[in-house]
Amino acid sequence: MKRKGDVFDFTSAHGAAGGQDALVRIDTAARLLTVQLSADSRLGAETPKQLAALDVLLAEIHASMPGALGGVSSEPDRAAWLELVLDRLRNTIPLLEHALEDAHSAALAEGLAKLACECVRWELVAKRVPDVDVWRVLGHGFATGGDSSLARIDERYGGVAKEYLRAIAYHSAGVDLLTIEQAAAVCRLVDLLLPRLTLNRGAGAFILYVVDPPQSPVPVRLSRASGMTSGWGFSPGGAIEVLAETHGQLLRGDVPSGLTGWEPGTLRDAAAHLRRLWSHRPPVRRFRRHGADGKLLVVKGYGDIKALFQAKSGLEFRGWRIADLSRGGVGALLMPKDGGPVPDHGALLAFRPHDGVNWHLGLVRRVRLAKECAEVGIETLSIRPELVRVDDGRVPSEMLFCDPVLKGEAVRVVAGVGAFREGASLFVNVEGRLSKLKPLGGMLQGEDYELRVFQVV
Repeated sequence: MKRKGDVFDFTSAHGAAGGQDALVRIDTAARLLTVQLSADSRLGAETPKQLAALDVLLAEIHASMPGALGGVSSEPDRAAWLELVLDRLRNTIPLLEHALEDAHSAALAEGLAKLACECVRWELVAKRVPDVDVWRVLGHGFATGGDSSLARIDERYGGVAKEYLRAIAYHSAGVDLLTIEQAAAVCRLVDLLLPRLTLNRGAGAFILYVVDPPQSPVPVRLSRASGMTSGWGFSPGGAIEVLAETHGQLLRGDVPSGLTGWEPGTLRDAAAHLRRLWSHRPPVRRFRRHGADGKLLVVKGYGDIKALFQAKSGLEFRGWRIADLSRGGVGALLMPKDGGPVPDHGALLAFRPHDGVNWHLGLVRRVRLAKECAEVGIETLSIRPELVRVDDGRVPSEMLFCDPVLKGEAVRVVAGVGAFREGASLFVNVEGRLSKLKPLGGMLQGEDYELRVFQVV
């Protein structure tokens, strides 16, 4: 018979089960860890059991993560999985902090760092605003450990320092710009590249992010203008070369060891994304943002946007709050009272100021969820989109043009999924002049639309 506080083995004896089974196993593992951390017996003696229970919880999370072989796959299951994982991680961190205060165990300190790092990962995947309290836990553990006195930290130091480095790497990887599967794949790549990553005290070559615990617990992107004055700098170091090799393998159709079980296309997208973010010249904002206030009218989805330009009635207009404006797009806030779901990354939108006239066309490029609101970054595709009648030699239809039809110029065209015939040219009659549009290749596909580029010949 098992005694009170003993660790039970909840690892699955069969392959991955459905989403609900995964939720039950994670919840059971979290309850077990809570029992171990709340045990009345002497904490020092209980440390191995607490760490074993923590390992069970993390193993269940990793075995069922979205994107991995056997991971949760359906949209409802993914949303429920993320909500449960974040709730259980957040609730367990204070208990482990309390146990560490009493036991003063290096192993428990590392366990707390693992738990906090896992919380950082899934907060990012869920597109949540960084939790300052979680980062404060990580920063405190690092600052009070012996490794914080060194000039350079890498994976070899292990313990809290290793988990702190991992969390900063997740934070630097632009995970909140991706789908859940892509985000999980990027985090997996970060795990494999961890031996090549470093934290350097003070200014150094190729620093992307800076953190200064405990004064500034959340890492911030290093500005070329301001430079680095204090704290620790995160550098991808030698990971860039390894990442380039990995990306090349994936492009050739080879899946490196350590990534088996992941969808190859998702891995290719994840590797390409991480290479851009960790390059010597990472993407930067092209246009300055200007704070603004006002109401933004929004229509979401290709079908409704097409109906909008056809002047059909009965459409639903959503009202969001404008936060900032730039030449490249709009930053908007969705308040709970606004109603309606938060758009996914890549969603197609038509939008205009409440007192404006012209509808713009754009894509959701960033979503961040806070307690009070959702922050949505919209990239403008066109400030004067037009609904144009086209013929591909099969059947006439109407498509959204982002650019004017000018001879020799490129035109971005948006249509419903499956509307384009592969390799087929389009013919349009603009102002009494028949023009042929030749496909240039490349495609951006969203949930309900495709964007392709053509050249006017």
